[in-house]
Amino acid sequence: RLYRRGSKAAYGGDYQTAIFYLQQAVGKEPDNLVYLTDLVAAFNQLAYYEETIAYGSYAEEMEQSDENRAVLCFFLGEAYYCFSLLEQSEAYMQRSLQLAPQGRYSKDAELYLTDIERIRSEELEIQDEGSKNAEEYRLHYARMYYAMGDLETAMRYLARYSEKCGETAESLEIL
Repeated sequence: RLYRRGSKAAYGGDYQTAIFYLQQAVGKEPDNLVYLTDLVAAFNQLAYYEETIAYGSYAEEMEQSDENRAVLCFFLGEAYYCFSLLEQSEAYMQRSLQLAPQGRYSKDAELYLTDIERIRSEELEIQDEGSKNAEEYRLHYARMYYAMGDLETAMRYLARYSEKCGETAESLEIL
């Protein structure tokens, strides 16, 4: 009865009410995977990702079909993604696809994995760009301090630049 009310509320888009009834249903039958999975889904709909992870991790430990486990892995992956924990998200999305390659959430899992790859690629570009900029600044400061006559500071900046870029003072021709 509690589960039916929660399920009906979820299908109607009233996830807050769904969570209320589904939590009560899970409280009465804590090992019911259907109840747990629907509760985890409702938590995700309202962006209650900590609860998704708590209940989802509990449910994940239980015996279940690959299809059910794939659904839980998807919801866990989505929650971790929303926390920007991409490594965990990726692992759960991959596991979801391994368990049910044509499952209910397989297309969504593939989209998340594609997005994770895009984010990582952008992060690497930003890191590379930042790294190049930092080295250019070191070289700029080395030249600036050299021009001001502060050879000691100029050499420190030049040494740091050389460590990072592998170039020597002779090849830079700044001294």
